[in-house]
Amino acid sequence: MDLYKVTSYLKVFSLNHVAQGLQVEPKEILDFLKHNGLLYVDGEVLTILDLEPPTLKPPDVKYVRRRSVGADVATLKKWDRFTNMHDEYKIYELITLALTEFMDKYK
Repeated sequence: MDLYKVTSYLKVFSLNHVAQGLQVEPKEILDFLKHNGLLYVDGEVLTILDLEPPTLKPPDVKYVRRRSVGADVATLKKWDRFTNMHDEYKIYELITLALTEFMDKYK
């Protein structure tokens, strides 16, 4: 199958109609698209994105020094939601990671 031809036909015709015209099963077309990094959803050919979320790798923290920091209320609400979603990490690990990445980015 030709990728350009298949995606062009799918813009105009239904999956079943294209499969019938190419004399293949619709599943073969879907597998072909998937193999080429594409997905057919609701009449549209979409590019498959790498949906694997980035992994957080906080550094090993040997000593913790406490400090009170002020921040915008809306930002702190987002931070609270974020830390609740990532409760496998300690908050000081996430703060260390965030500060380190920020400082590395804006040296």
